[in-house]
Amino acid sequence: MSALNYPDVREDNIVDEYHGISVSDRYQWLEDLDSSDVKKFIRDQNQFTDSYLSKSGLSELRLNIKERVADMCDFNEYECPFRRGDRYFYFNNNILYTIQSLEEYGEGVVVFDPSIDIFDINVTLSTSSFVKSGEAFGERLYAISHNGEILAYGLSKDGSDWSTIHFKNVVTAEYYPDKLEKVKDCYLSWTHDNKGLFYGRYPDTHTYNNEKIFYHILGTMQSEDQLVIEFEDNPTWELKARVSDCGCYLIVYALQDCGGKCLVFYMTLSESLFQKKSELLPIVNEFVANYDYITNVGSLFYFLTNEGAPNSRILKINICSDEKMDYQWKCVVSEHPIDILDWASCVNQDYLVTCYTRDVRNILQLRKLNDGSLVQQFQLGLGTITGFSGRTQDTEMFFMMSSFLTPGTISHVDFKQTNPSNICTCPCFTKGKVTFRVNNEFKDNSPEGFDPKKYIIFSYFYHSKDGTRIPLFIVHKKNLVKNGRNPCILYGYGGFHESVRLQFDATNIAFIQSFDGIYAQANIRGGGEYGQRWYEDGIRLNKQNCFDDFQAAAEYLIKEKYTCREKLAIKGNSNGGLLVGACINQRPDLFGAAVAGFGVMELLRFHRFTTGSCWISDYGCSEDKVNFENLLVISPLHNVKAPDDQKTQYPAVLLIAGDHDDRVVPSHSFKMIAELQKEIGKLSWQKNPFLIRVETNVGHGDAMTFDTSVCLNFTAFFILILNLIILV
Repeated sequence: MSALNYPDVREDNIVDEYHGISVSDRYQWLEDLDSSDVKKFIRDQNQFTDSYLSKSGLSELRLNIKERVADMCDFNEYECPFRRGDRYFYFNNNILYTIQSLEEYGEGVVVFDPSIDIFDINVTLSTSSFVKSGEAFGERLYAISHNGEILAYGLSKDGSDWSTIHFKNVVTAEYYPDKLEKVKDCYLSWTHDNKGLFYGRYPDTHTYNNEKIFYHILGTMQSEDQLVIEFEDNPTWELKARVSDCGCYLIVYALQDCGGKCLVFYMTLSESLFQKKSELLPIVNEFVANYDYITNVGSLFYFLTNEGAPNSRILKINICSDEKMDYQWKCVVSEHPIDILDWASCVNQDYLVTCYTRDVRNILQLRKLNDGSLVQQFQLGLGTITGFSGRTQDTEMFFMMSSFLTPGTISHVDFKQTNPSNICTCPCFTKGKVTFRVNNEFKDNSPEGFDPKKYIIFSYFYHSKDGTRIPLFIVHKKNLVKNGRNPCILYGYGGFHESVRLQFDATNIAFIQSFDGIYAQANIRGGGEYGQRWYEDGIRLNKQNCFDDFQAAAEYLIKEKYTCREKLAIKGNSNGGLLVGACINQRPDLFGAAVAGFGVMELLRFHRFTTGSCWISDYGCSEDKVNFENLLVISPLHNVKAPDDQKTQYPAVLLIAGDHDDRVVPSHSFKMIAELQKEIGKLSWQKNPFLIRVETNVGHGDAMTFDTSVCLNFTAFFILILNLIILV
């Protein structure tokens, strides 16, 4: 007899054929997100989950945790200032401010406040994954004109990836009537005359093909926008366009998937652009590598690339040269044999700022632009560069360091007052729980009750199944006793060349603080931590390496007596949700609990929905026989099976999905939870629950920024499953 009475879920007799193999898909009806049956499924599952997480005695604990998380989040989240025109701008707690001088930092005039400027509670600031070097880091979709007078910003409804671009006057606070619709994950780039901007637009919000680049002149209707770039013969290409630092060229990228390989084109910008299209000329004309524009000096263009250099390097090319293109490329900064060159930016006309990664830690350097020679290496602690601002025309730069115990420390370099060969990078601002300094006046912004000196970060290497060394970071209180019974959360991602950073997370700190817990982060293959080879070792036919790496991290934590199976919880979002789903199937004996947010769970049909076809670069595609055979044995949905040993329980599972997720459609999680409840939940010895919480008006952009209620749900889940006792 099953320990839990799960909601009834309809089963259909649907079988798909793949290369002569029949695969049952009894919950395929859950892909019809607008149907009344699916809406009922969501209501039933949410009611079941809410009831389970509201068990007797948990309310007081939830309130206590809510207060602790709120205290931990109660600090000024200052971000790097950046300059436009004669003004500085900066974000603090998602509010955009402007100031005339740095002495006013922290006391700026509000330019954009989501609580005031957004009139619909279901509308939020949009995000974009395309952020150029020299901009303050972050994923907000916004751009400020070069004179600092006009703000363009994207808004999305109900968490959707689709955005509408609006405009606001920085000086007068006036809203412009201009609205740019049918925009998704684009880059906004103003022309230097401040009259308008380039952006990407789709034919409608139901298709993910035929993106085109348009130019919008402020004060006009979108229907009047000038079509600038289109590739009619290649409708699946994703396009990005940005104006060069000198303002004379438009740089255009074409991407065919999420693998990073791109084509690069340019066109000359002039007044004639709007009477007659300029010719679009190639710089990189094959999909062989990633190329990122850094800056240009006249016709001499600088790019960061991993072509012929898995750890990346910087090349330059004269686009007006008569030489054959293959011979034009000259190396400026050679590939480092160990360190990975993550990004580079030009500042103060003549200097390159280069950011490397060595064993997940960042290294920041200043170099000469013309020959790449090293001027200085900045002294950084253990952490990650999570913010940077500084452009070719700027005579100053800012960068922010973060770590598991530090929300962020901002440093300022002023080239007008400092010899570049002898720069002092003492922090001028810090956000969060450390002190920040403005005009020699010190202020304390520490979250209530949190003293970072009471905690410690350990960095280890462990060996995966095939012997590969994998970095692992472990955070806990200094007085922790390694008794093999400590509650532990293990986090991983491992995909899309994304490096998992060493970042402050209030929920993780609250978990450590409240339960004598441990937070562990495994930087597994498939990410970008060790360059192109590390990435390729964790994709497609090598995807199993990611799962092996993660399982080996769990084994290491148990072996070293940090925790035990019953107290070990794993967590991952998006591609990390796939990681969690695969690992609970392959090693149900290894984990006590698992939380997967917005996860990719169905690997045979993912490419048929929204942007899924772009993920083929990482996962492969079931339409190819070799890839299908690999996907069939790793797809979480298709590998839910009862353990051979009746003493082995599946870990407790909580899936989190967003009803408006139009990137990883929520049917991935719907089908997975139905399969778990049907196949494993029916077993008499299975006592651990299988739960799903479907959040309303939430999309994939919210996956990494859960609100307090979502955090409380998975914290309550951990309390119940791991049998946690809150500390006073």
